[in-house]
Amino acid sequence: MKKNFFKKLAATLAFAMVVTSVAPAATASAAAGITQKNGSTASTVYVTKSYGLKLGKGVNAKWTSSNKSVATVGLTGGVLKPVKPGKVTITAKSTKTGKSYKKTFTVKQRATSVELGDDISLAVGDTAQLDAELTPSTSTDVIRYFSDNKEVATVGMTGGKVTAKANGEATITVYAKATTASSNASTMNKVDTIKVKVGTFIESATQNSDTKLDVTFNTDMKDAKAADFKITADDTKLDIAIKEAKVDGKKVTLETFAEINDGKTYTVTYKDSSYQFTATDNKVASIAITPATVSAETKTEIKVLAKDANGVILSENPYGDVKDSKIEFNIETSNGYTEGSKLYLFKTGDTAKATAKYHTYDYVDGKEVGLLETELTITAVDKSAAGFQEYKYTVAETGKGPSNWSTATLNDKLAVEDTVSRSVYVYLKDNNGDEVTEGYSLSSSNENVLLVNGNGLEASLTAVATGTAYVLVKDVDADKVVLSLPINIVAKRKAASLSLDKNSVTLALNSTPADSATVKATVKDQYGDKIAAGNWGTDNLDPESISNAPDIALAVVSDEIRLNTSYFTGDGAGTYNYNVKFAGLVQNLKVIVKDQAAPTNKSVSYSLGLSDEKIDLLVNDDVTSNKVFTADVKVLRGGVFAQYADIVSYEIKNVSTNKVVASNGAVDLPVGTTSISKTAVTVGAPAVKNLDAGNYSVTLKIAQYKWDGNTLSKDLNTDGSVKTIKLNRSFVVVDTQPKVEVKQVKTTNCDDINDAFEFYYNGKKQDNPGTIIVDEVVSNKTHYIKKVTIDVTEGTTPVRVTVEVNKSFTVK
Repeated sequence: MKKNFFKKLAATLAFAMVVTSVAPAATASAAAGITQKNGSTASTVYVTKSYGLKLGKGVNAKWTSSNKSVATVGLTGGVLKPVKPGKVTITAKSTKTGKSYKKTFTVKQRATSVELGDDISLAVGDTAQLDAELTPSTSTDVIRYFSDNKEVATVGMTGGKVTAKANGEATITVYAKATTASSNASTMNKVDTIKVKVGTFIESATQNSDTKLDVTFNTDMKDAKAADFKITADDTKLDIAIKEAKVDGKKVTLETFAEINDGKTYTVTYKDSSYQFTATDNKVASIAITPATVSAETKTEIKVLAKDANGVILSENPYGDVKDSKIEFNIETSNGYTEGSKLYLFKTGDTAKATAKYHTYDYVDGKEVGLLETELTITAVDKSAAGFQEYKYTVAETGKGPSNWSTATLNDKLAVEDTVSRSVYVYLKDNNGDEVTEGYSLSSSNENVLLVNGNGLEASLTAVATGTAYVLVKDVDADKVVLSLPINIVAKRKAASLSLDKNSVTLALNSTPADSATVKATVKDQYGDKIAAGNWGTDNLDPESISNAPDIALAVVSDEIRLNTSYFTGDGAGTYNYNVKFAGLVQNLKVIVKDQAAPTNKSVSYSLGLSDEKIDLLVNDDVTSNKVFTADVKVLRGGVFAQYADIVSYEIKNVSTNKVVASNGAVDLPVGTTSISKTAVTVGAPAVKNLDAGNYSVTLKIAQYKWDGNTLSKDLNTDGSVKTIKLNRSFVVVDTQPKVEVKQVKTTNCDDINDAFEFYYNGKKQDNPGTIIVDEVVSNKTHYIKKVTIDVTEGTTPVRVTVEVNKSFTVK
């Protein structure tokens, strides 16, 4: 029995050894396929990261990618580098067995920022569509919107549709998340916010006669009535009686009993909303004939407009039915006829000559003083709008034409003696829907009023005299005018409104150092445009005291009133009022001066102050010094400023990227440090932006203080060290710099990036973009360009900007 057992055992072991010797060895682990070296089997990967791949334990392989523009992979190392969103199949071929294994990866791209744009104002019941902009535009992040006050405004979580529910204010937050399941609290999210103000707001107020004022609102005003409005003379504070209010949708036309034609400023008020306007002086400064082109074979009314110096239409006078007895109006043509107030021209290209005069009937030495004359050649054009599916035009600062015509708005005003060079920009789209850029020229209909100089669909403008002239668009090949674009030449710009960023400030006496506050003034012209302080000329801010308030004239520096308690030390605590004047405009300023709290008041609190809650990285000719963000902490005793706190350490973090952009490092700040700063924009040639757009937080660790009834001092621990507390506050960085547009002109056989792409800034091609930094992925002859940083010119100021490209090309 024992012999038999051992014989059977030996046979079994021998068989097992045979089976083991023919089984595959290392290749067995390869059967599991391609995985990441960290053991992950995930098939989703992200741009900007790298992933080590493996094919079983110890298996050597050669790696290839099915689409190098989506992701590359090292031939022998197996390092996967995602390039752009999409799907890609990675193949690993065993160098030992020759067997191939495949795995498909989905490449996603996280956003580096998300932007909602500017704050918005809505009326109850109105809606607005938010369209969060991801950077880069190829990001695959999921967008989610949330409102912090749904009683005031709700927002569609996925669609971004805002609905105004009740008067008030709500903050809308947008999150850019990796997936729908990602937490809103994830530090990897990108976040932006805007304020939504709900109510009824005046958007503009414009006179159309000396007794009628058109007031435009942000909502339909069907229930508005005259009693809801007030028109006040800014200088006398007297109210102008309103006779009637006629509602037409969002526009309410107010008719007054008295004429408002003294050329002074007035304020129209509706509930909590107000708007300042400059009244007409009711003096005819120019006359204009309109229109300059008519459709052939169509009767079209021709009329003369009488305008004041600001372009307000004082009267409309149709041909043959002139209302103003001082106007003389004639039309002559051999290519058609007039019928009543209308002109008929037989065919395209036919013309009529129109002349008009405005008489004063005041004569000196036989000559009429103040006589106004104008003439216009009216041209017939094709009924089909000259074959254009769409056309737009606008007047803008030279070099700053629309970068996106789909959102561009019309501006047809040009002021005489303007200190800023301006041009007209024209956009044409043919009936095939294609943009037209060549074959047309621009000229003036009346060089006594307007000069036009340029090639193609962009030309510089020079205002010669007030009135209306037309920019004529001419088909160069056909040698005919196809469009006429009216330009309203208005009077020289002058200060028409004054506002202060704050009308009340509070200062504390006997603080260390002396308490201070800055009030910034904004001056706008009669057309609603801001007048930079550098263009104020001989005008200055003049804070005039009321009721014997201390003189603060020396506090004025350019467009700021820089106050401190030294102006009020001799007068003590109290409330002081001033009329801040500028070129006949007035704003009230109240200064509240407080004394220190009574010695028995031991309460100590802190106020973290920021120089800016919202920093705009925009660089233009108005930016002449660095944009610097600062933060400090006031120690308040009994709610009154006593001194600044010592800052022990600080950290400024980009919450959007979770990146610390400034800190004191491991060593505490020197004792006596009471403020910290970070330069957001460094002015130079070019200007450099040191921060990215996004949400930020500043955290300050400061010394803690106590009041013992006599002295304010630092509070100490039992070991003698100073007690500390941390304060935190958020701020936002935005960048309203116009975007650089990228057009790819070649994809293959390129010399370099400048051969493959064209760069446009403010609608103008950058012939020498000065490429500084190229963020790219290169695979053999293929270059995938992620970002390009170039130098452009804003006005006369060079500025460095970064543009997302996310396109590829091949080199020779």
